[in-house]
Amino acid sequence: MQKILIVAAVAAAVAGCTRMEQYYPDGKVVTVDGIEFSVSPMGRGPNTYKAMPNNPRDHNLLFVDPGTWARNVKAIELATGCPVAPGSIKNGDNYTFAYVDCPSSPTAPQSPES
Repeated sequence: MQKILIVAAVAAAVAGCTRMEQYYPDGKVVTVDGIEFSVSPMGRGPNTYKAMPNNPRDHNLLFVDPGTWARNVKAIELATGCPVAPGSIKNGDNYTFAYVDCPSSPTAPQSPES
């Protein structure tokens, strides 16, 4: 029993040190309302990003705080400098996927007239 407790304590200590930026090295970390968020480009197409609290301690595992989704959107806008297209927002547990409308971006979709 004592070995199980030691293993659980070590696992909790290691998990507490993990930050999302470690898993998404091409992303950025921005602060919204005093909370750090990790914002990373996603492979779902150009100008598509994922945001989530950078520190797992900054969200509740028992229920979803809708305020986290709003802060995720703000984090994407801060990290990219572009507005999020409202119809593109997809929320999950504590993360948000969204497309940014960045016409000056080299990866922005071109209109058929271009």
